[in-house]
Amino acid sequence: MKLKRFTPAIAIAALMFLMLSLESQAQSLLDQALTQRWNHDAGEWEEVYQAIMSYDDDGNEVGTITQNWSRDESQWTNNNKCTNSFDDSGNKIAAECLGWDEDLNAWTKSYRFEFTHNEDNLKTVFLDLRWNEETESWDKKRKDTYEYDAKGNCILYTWYKYSTESGNWIPNMKVSYGYDDKGNRIDQQKADFKNGTWRPSWKNVYQYDEKGTNSGKLVLHWNAKKSDWVESSRWAYEQKDGKVVRSHKTDLIQGEWNKSQEVTYAYDSRGRKIEKLSVTKTNRDSEDHLMRTRYVYKDAPELITLKESTAAELSNYPNPFAGSTTIRFELAEKGRVQIHLHDLQGKLIRRMLDSDYEAGVHELNFDGGTLAPGIYHYSMILSDGRAISRKMVVTAK
Repeated sequence: MKLKRFTPAIAIAALMFLMLSLESQAQSLLDQALTQRWNHDAGEWEEVYQAIMSYDDDGNEVGTITQNWSRDESQWTNNNKCTNSFDDSGNKIAAECLGWDEDLNAWTKSYRFEFTHNEDNLKTVFLDLRWNEETESWDKKRKDTYEYDAKGNCILYTWYKYSTESGNWIPNMKVSYGYDDKGNRIDQQKADFKNGTWRPSWKNVYQYDEKGTNSGKLVLHWNAKKSDWVESSRWAYEQKDGKVVRSHKTDLIQGEWNKSQEVTYAYDSRGRKIEKLSVTKTNRDSEDHLMRTRYVYKDAPELITLKESTAAELSNYPNPFAGSTTIRFELAEKGRVQIHLHDLQGKLIRRMLDSDYEAGVHELNFDGGTLAPGIYHYSMILSDGRAISRKMVVTAK
C-alpha cells in the first residue's frame, strides 16, 4: 500500500505546532492555517501545506485535516486526518490520526497520541503510538513526561523512546527550565542521553527589559573539548501591545555575528495572530528563503473591505523587496488615481499618489527604504470610488 503522508517526525511536529497554536489562541476557533513559500522565479507565493480545523459546540477542536499542495497536479492532496477527544474539563486526552492511502483512495490508520493530565489540568504524559497493520494493534513509539513546580511552571520535560527488544522506555533527551521570582522563564537547557549518560547539548538564556518584557534570548551549545558553553546565536524580539511583532536571529560564524533570519507577525483587532512571515538568509549567491503562514478564523472579518474595481489592474515588482519597488497600474479610462499604503491594522502609513492619469499602463517607483520590514496593504482608489487592494512585503536589507 502506498501512503501519501508526512514522515512520523514531521507529522508529530506539524500536529504539535497546531496544538500550541490553538492553545495560545484559546477560544479563537482557528479555521485554517495556510503555509506558502515565495517562488522567486515566478514572482509569486505558492502553496505548500494547509491545515483545516473543525470544532464541537464547546469550542473544542475535534478534527484536523492536513493537505499538501501538489505542483504536478495543481491541487491539494490529502495528508493526515486527526480526530480529537476531550475529558469533562476540556483537556485533550487523545488524537487518532489517519493517513491517506492513494491506492485505496481512502483514509487508513496511522498514529495515535494520548495525553494524561493531573488534578490541575496540566499535561503530565504524552504518548505516541503507531498502527501496526500486521498485528492490527498500536505499537509504542515515544513517551514524553512533564514535571511542574508549585506555581504550575514546567521545570522538566523528558522524551523517551520505546525499545521493542527490551520492552522498556529508554531516555532520549530532556529539557529543564528555570524561572525567576516573577515566573518568567530565564533559562532552558537540553541534554541528550548517550551511552547511559546525560550529556549537555544546548541552552537558552532569556533576557527581559526593565518592564519585564521578554526582549530576546541567547543560544549556547556545549563544547565537549572545552567543557564549556559557547555562544552560537541570538534572538531579539520587538513587542507591541504585549505581542511579538518582529524577531531577529543572528548566528556567530567564524567569530562574527551574521543576521540569518527575521520573522514578522501580524495580528487582528482582537490580538489574534493572522500572519507569520519568515525570511531566512541563504548564501550570498542565492535569494532569501521566504515562508509565510496565514491564519484564518471562523469569525474573522476582512482586514480591508473595498469594492473591487474591474476597470483597473494593480501590482508591484519585486515583491517582496528591500529598498524600492515598482508599482504598475493599468486604467481602462482616464481619471483621478490615489494610492495609499496601510499597515495590517489599517493605519494609513503614506499617501503615495494623488493625480490624474490617462487610460493605459503607468508605473510608479516607490522607495520603501524607511519602512520597517513586514507586510503592508497598498490600495488604488479611482474617482468613482472603486478600489483595488494588494499586499506588499518589505524585507530587511
